[in-house]
Amino acid sequence: MHHRLVICVAISLFIMAGSAVGQWSDDPSANQLVAGGGSSPAVTKIAADNNGGCWVSWYDASNGYDVLLQHIDSSGVVQFDEPILVGAQSVSWVQDFELIVDSLGRPVLAWIGATKVQVACVETNGTIAWEKELGSSGAFLGQAQLAALGGGATILAWAEDDSSVVQRLTVTGASDGLPITINIGGTLVPSDVKASGGGSFIVSFVHYVSFSGPKRLKAQKFGLDMNPQWGVSPIDVFISGSLQFGNYPEFVADVSGGAVLCWYETSPLMARMQWINADGTRLFGTSGMTVTTESSMVHVNPVACIDPQTGHASVFWVRQNSTQGSSGIQANRIDPNGQRLWGPTGSQLAPVSNLTTCLDLHAVHVGGLATGSWISSPSLGAEKVLAAGLDGNGNIAWPGSPRILSDSNSSKTDMVSCAGDSMLMTCWVDDRLGTDQLYTQNINEDGTLGSSDNCPGDINGDGVVNVNDILIAIANWDDPYMVNDILTIIEAWGLCP
Repeated sequence: MHHRLVICVAISLFIMAGSAVGQWSDDPSANQLVAGGGSSPAVTKIAADNNGGCWVSWYDASNGYDVLLQHIDSSGVVQFDEPILVGAQSVSWVQDFELIVDSLGRPVLAWIGATKVQVACVETNGTIAWEKELGSSGAFLGQAQLAALGGGATILAWAEDDSSVVQRLTVTGASDGLPITINIGGTLVPSDVKASGGGSFIVSFVHYVSFSGPKRLKAQKFGLDMNPQWGVSPIDVFISGSLQFGNYPEFVADVSGGAVLCWYETSPLMARMQWINADGTRLFGTSGMTVTTESSMVHVNPVACIDPQTGHASVFWVRQNSTQGSSGIQANRIDPNGQRLWGPTGSQLAPVSNLTTCLDLHAVHVGGLATGSWISSPSLGAEKVLAAGLDGNGNIAWPGSPRILSDSNSSKTDMVSCAGDSMLMTCWVDDRLGTDQLYTQNINEDGTLGSSDNCPGDINGDGVVNVNDILIAIANWDDPYMVNDILTIIEAWGLCP
């Protein structure tokens, strides 16, 4: 009778209060709302927290594009009642920004402010660990990029007028030596930065001589001493063709101190990749290789992830008809010898569908699977968040793929993904309640949504579902779908199996 009384009180409080933070949802129409993310969010970012969960960051467009941050643990519970204000701004425009997690598990963010490059590190309890401003006043600043090194150190790269600047920061945010300025003629803009082991790191660049000229990728590796490792100047990733204007591709570090870079050239529209060894050797010639032999279709927006067991690269891309009015998703696995392991044209995750657009494609390795996630848009305001997993042979791992992560009748944009604890975690902007808000959803390695354990009502993880779990739910009351979690707790009441 006592338990029933507590449950009734909790349900009554639910009716009066209206909502609460829950765990990962197993219903694609009832995704997890990110607390504090419902005030005109823009440009979302996500990074694994090194403990099975993730950090999510975004610009709050309702108030001068403030930089906000929220933490979601491995069970899908949002950790802060209100998001952390990392940077208060009063600007009318923004550029892309960067979010990583350092080797100590702390989120680090970098963005272009009104006059400087802004960098901030946040402790796991939500307090600001350190803040820093860099860059020359009066210069054009852009493309702030970050990578995490050992001991809590960080590498920051940014564009300054026509040059690229690289600075190492200590665990406390202090400048570790003088910044390195790289100028090779024309305009050189950092595209991405990744750690490559032993304190070394790799920077990719977009380079062009004239505004209307071809845009090419270059790359350089720097050692622990900050000296370049691949010659005096960055090496060419490809020497023919051009990137799309305004395209700054990300790359992935391989398991041996090298890098896998993907891009698409503009004429023809074809996805390509290059593999650079740790010593700077280009494995796929002077201009890389195509990810597919199919030439009758358009292949764009490639992204890659690395299988940590085999070291092979899985590349996902958008496959389109010749008019680019219909899209699907394709993938292939490439080894360092340039072999297309999933066949000459790869594996199909989603067929080219009439008048469908595929947006925000991400590649993430989860357990033994290479996963792709994206927004599918058959019509404006009816987007879905989809995902599919492929095993090492390129076979679809989840029956019924692509799996639907969100199918609410709403507009969806700015979707990002990262790997969690044996699952893929996604976050996006969604207007299902009439205004743009942030939502998250997981998909487990076995293709299921929601909690993967045998005791979903055990919020505090103590092995029993009881009053304490109800009280935790009440204390975090700001999710419109919390009634489902309350009912889950009631249904699972007692010792976990």
